Amino acid sequence: MPADVLVHEDVVAALNDWNWSTALRAISAATGATQMRMSEATGLTQSTISRLMNGKIPTPTIQTIRSLCDGLGIPRDLAGLAPKAGPARAPSKEDATDRRQFISGVGASAAASVWSAFGERPDRMRSADAERELDTLRSAVPRLQLLSDEYGGTDALCTLAVKLAGRADDVVQSRLASCELTQQAQSLAAQFSMMAGWLHLDGGGQTVARLHWQHALFQAQLANDLETEVFALSSLSNQATFSLSRAPEGLLLAQRATAVASGWASPRLRSLLLIREAAAWAARHEPTQFDRLQRQAANLLPDGPANDDPKWLDFYDRAEYDGLRALSYGLLDDATRSQSLYRDMIDRIPPHLQRNRLLYTTLLARSMVNSGDVVGAAEVLTPHLESVAATGSRRARHHVRAVARAARASRTARGVSFADQTCQAGLDSERA
Repeated sequence: MPADVLVHEDVVAALNDWNWSTALRAISAATGATQMRMSEATGLTQSTISRLMNGKIPTPTIQTIRSLCDGLGIPRDLAGLAPKAGPARAPSKEDATDRRQFISGVGASAAASVWSAFGERPDRMRSADAERELDTLRSAVPRLQLLSDEYGGTDALCTLAVKLAGRADDVVQSRLASCELTQQAQSLAAQFSMMAGWLHLDGGGQTVARLHWQHALFQAQLANDLETEVFALSSLSNQATFSLSRAPEGLLLAQRATAVASGWASPRLRSLLLIREAAAWAARHEPTQFDRLQRQAANLLPDGPANDDPKWLDFYDRAEYDGLRALSYGLLDDATRSQSLYRDMIDRIPPHLQRNRLLYTTLLARSMVNSGDVVGAAEVLTPHLESVAATGSRRARHHVRAVARAARASRTARGVSFADQTCQAGLDSERA
């Protein structure tokens, strides 16, 4: 491709935004290259080129981006990848660098797209400014949730959620908004704080996540936002039970969430709160109480969503219910039942919750290692290493590293091979 094409404003802007549909169309217009010629140059099928140009592959794989860059003469660093390796450089290191830069670049680009809708904060906010700001913040809620589901706890998305909560708080503190607008702003601040907590948790920040959820709980209570208050209590309960070994606190938080939700909660929400409480009983090694409550949760859980479900409840279905049961049986030291539930539920997780599927797969592998089946755990994880490497979930990567350490320590041929594959995927470092 002629070098001057790369300085075209539309090509540069598209590459900076990771918009390959616009980039390829601009390159085609500038050079006259057909889809067939691009296919021949890149080694990709004409069908793939067509789908890329029509926006049907919004997030191409790293391998596809490499083929596009190398075949069309685009410097890799313009597309957010590591420069092409020389003969002496190990391909595995290049792969690892590309994956880290890829997910970081996608997250940063996506975050910048959301933040670009906001202008500079006015020095003195007027009522009209407050209303416009709230409209923009409301539109950012579903966009941030979608990005969270797709990319996980990248640094850019964590920062974006915190900044959005701050913008909502600015409206609260402006004193110029009406009482109704102030309450709405307080509710939005609580929602963004909740998302900041989950993003930081996914990024490996247990303590920071807890602080964001505690702040969201306070904000939701001020706003009289019962749905977000219950979300905060439920999230804090889940963390206390499964991550912090604070079962009594997890139980109290789950029970408080049930009390706040009394009289208005949908059956699906009531089911989630019951399984949260059941898990806390499991952590206290009370199998009778756990069994009673998990059965009640199963009876309440409908087959699909309902109009009265809170929007944040999208993740909770039969598969997630079984995943929480699997975690709970692990707390009850019943590894056989726990692993059976993991295996059954993983394939039932919907496609838009791919990160959850990866997380539960890594949890299954950790359970297998704890049961002494290191080789089996390696077999479970091997097909998913590249997917784990390409996600923002440090939780999933942490579990993979733990399995890799156990696999190498086993000194079996399969175990050492798996540990080597983990290194090649760029998952051997805490920073990965």
